[in-house]
Amino acid sequence: MRVKCLSNRMTLEQSQHLGVAQGIDFEYPFEIGGEYVVLGISSKSGCNESVMFLMPYFYALLAPSCLFEIIDERPSQYWRIKKRNGYDIELWPEEFYGDYFFDDLTDRAEDAVKIYDNIVKKIEQEFEY
Repeated sequence: MRVKCLSNRMTLEQSQHLGVAQGIDFEYPFEIGGEYVVLGISSKSGCNESVMFLMPYFYALLAPSCLFEIIDERPSQYWRIKKRNGYDIELWPEEFYGDYFFDDLTDRAEDAVKIYDNIVKKIEQEFEY
């Protein structure tokens, strides 16, 4: 799945729809008009859906899907769906479901970085133009 950034800030209407507290005006680090590979999708109760993106410097970032236009709607063959807490749904690569995976990735643990780099390479190859 590939998307194009329409905005790096939510409108008041979008914030209200997603239940974001008033007064919070977060700017996401996306280039307007930039295209991004989607690494996964999360749908959390009370928060609507978020999309996980590959970002520079080897990290993933969740952002609201309302900021993007879908330009390649094919899901990754590496995504697996899981239900959490009875309400939340995640559609991520199997490797991302590991205990403390994102904590380890943030800490730059060697095993987590290798796993992340490997799955990112596979997903990027799926959506190369």
